[in-house]
Formats: sequence, C-alpha cells, structure tokens
Amino acid sequence: MIDSAGTIPQRPIRIVHVIYRTKRGGGLQRVVFELLRGLDPARFEQYLVAYRREDPELDLTGIRLLPTTSVTDARQWRQQRRFAHEVARHVRQNSIDIVHCHITRHTRWLMLRSRLAGARFIRTLHITLQKPETRFGLVARFWNRLASATTVCGPALVPGVARAWGLRQDEVTVVTNGIDLDRFSVHGARREETRRALGLRPDDIFLFSMGRLEEVKRHDVQIRAMAEVRKTLPNCRLLIAGTGRLEESLRALIRELGLDGNVTLLGNRDDVPELLDACDIFTLSTRLEGLPLSVIEAMAARRPVVVTAAEGMEQVVEDGVTGLIVPVGDAAAFASAVLRLARDPGMRRRLGEAGRARAEREFSLAAMLDRYARLYESVMAGRAR
Repeated sequence: MIDSAGTIPQRPIRIVHVIYRTKRGGGLQRVVFELLRGLDPARFEQYLVAYRREDPELDLTGIRLLPTTSVTDARQWRQQRRFAHEVARHVRQNSIDIVHCHITRHTRWLMLRSRLAGARFIRTLHITLQKPETRFGLVARFWNRLASATTVCGPALVPGVARAWGLRQDEVTVVTNGIDLDRFSVHGARREETRRALGLRPDDIFLFSMGRLEEVKRHDVQIRAMAEVRKTLPNCRLLIAGTGRLEESLRALIRELGLDGNVTLLGNRDDVPELLDACDIFTLSTRLEGLPLSVIEAMAARRPVVVTAAEGMEQVVEDGVTGLIVPVGDAAAFASAVLRLARDPGMRRRLGEAGRARAEREFSLAAMLDRYARLYESVMAGRAR
C-alpha cells in the first residue's frame, strides 16, 4: 500500500495492469505483456486484469491473471462500477501499490475505487482521445488529481490528450514503446520456406500488413490501391494478418474488385517475424495511431514501409529514409508509393537498413522497460503527477 512517508516499499512494487481485452495481435496488448514478462521481478510484482478475456488460446504463461466478471458493455455505469469494485478488492487483498490503466475511456469509477482502496493510479493512453472524457474546470481538476501520472506512448499524442483531459502539456509524460529487436533478426533464415507455404511464386512482390480488421485501420484503402497496382505489376500480392468486425465486408470488397488472386486475409498469425522476413514491403493504411508497433517491427526486420500520415507516424517513419508516407485515405497515392518501391530493389534495401538502425536507436524493449521502471519508482516516491 502507499507509504505515508512517500517512500518506495522494501518489497517489490506491486502493480496491477488493467486492459480492455486479452487477445493476440493488438499493439497495446503486446506492450502490456512485455511489461508483465520483462520487468525485474525482484523490483516489481505484477498482475493483470481485463474487462474481457476474448482469446482462450492466448498464451498467458508467467502472467498472474486476476479474475473479474466480464464487462459486456463498458458504457454501462453499473458494469463499470462492478468492475471497479472487483479491482479494488484485488488491490486490498494483494496490497497493490499501483493500478496502471491502459483503457482509454470509462475509467472514472476504476480510478476512484482504486484510490479509495489505497493504490496510486497511472493512466496510459495509447491513442488520441476523440472527445473529452470529462468537462473542464473543477470537475476535470478533481479527476486529474486522482491520477499520479498520465502517460502517452509518443509525443504526437501529448497535445490531444492534454486537451481531452483538461491538463497542461507538461503534465503528460511520454513513455515511448519498444520491442524485442532480437525477435525480428531472423533475416533470411526461413524466407523461401515461408513464401512457399503462403503459395507465393519466386518472382512475386509480397506486401504484408497486419492489424485489427476495424474501420480505424482503413484496410480498404490498401485493398483499393491494389486494384491500381495490379494493372502494372500483376505479380504483386498483399497479405493482411488480423481479425475483426470488418472481415466479411473486406472479403466482399476483394471480390468486388476482382482481387482474389492478389489480396488474401490471413486471420490471426503467430509467425509475424517470419512473415516480415518473407515479405518485400510492409504496408499500413491506418487513419489513427499512437505509436505503431507493427511499423517498428517491420523496420526491425529490415523491411521498407509504405504508411499513411496518421498522427504519430512521423515519430517512427522518416519519409524517404526508412519508408514512404502518403496522405490518409488516398488509395491512388498509396498505389504510387507501392509501385515506386516494388520497382526499385535497391531502394527497398536502403530503406530497410535505415529502418533497422532507427529501431535499434530509438525503440528497443530494454529502453521501454527502463522508462516504465523509472516511472513506477517515481510515482511511489511521490515525484510524478
């Protein structure tokens, strides 16, 4: 529990992470799982709670998952209160020091009950809030004072989050995400084997993308771009990993455009490093990002990227150096960028090597773990707000 003197307890700091759902593939989930498995257990004792457990096959080995009643509708205040009550009970039973919430909205009951149970509260926002969570003035100040720290995963998110929460920008802390670079260093080990398993011919240009099949990811843009790419390069293939509510409508769009031989939806995949190593270009046509881990992973695998100018993308991709950036929603510009890279193997190699160097320099897992460790210790010492 919180030490009245504001000092770090002699035992490990006990942290419970709160996420909306447990599932494979999501960038937010990957960050939280890396924290749960990567922080020094001698310094941090960690737990996980989730509104929903959606993927029973997800490997949670080594993670302490605390039971809660599933939330079917996070907008219902009764379900919010029940969930917050259950988390507060875990806080008391396990002497939790910090509740670290990775949920964007509907967290006020959780924040209040966690604080009343004796834990400090950190809220991390992985995407920009589309509208304010609460009104400004006295009400906003009340809720903001309950948070020991508000963090975002990239500097591009600071202005929007500060506006949405009624904070000054200097009250928002940037904790940049990182990845395990070694996972993406296979570099040719199974490239040909993976390509054959995917049904690719030796001369095919393999475009790979991944992400939830949801409207925010705008997969329709790159699918429409493929209709233009195919006219010039019929051997271009786009394979998209991920699942979501738009799966059937995207399949219908593929059929409508006659792209069955050029675009394939792969579903969930556990072999992302191998798929990145096998591909020629990584693509992402999202309209909204915080800090795109999938793009960082592609760069770590030495793959050039074609991405849209979503907020936060410029923190990761340097246009013309590590990849090509096109306007959000512009299928024609997306097709043009893909064609430019597909025709120029030398440019692909040059951008891929520059991407790997940038990932090593700025987005390592070790650096992210160190940043969060210092944040937790700072919060326990009473130095963060």
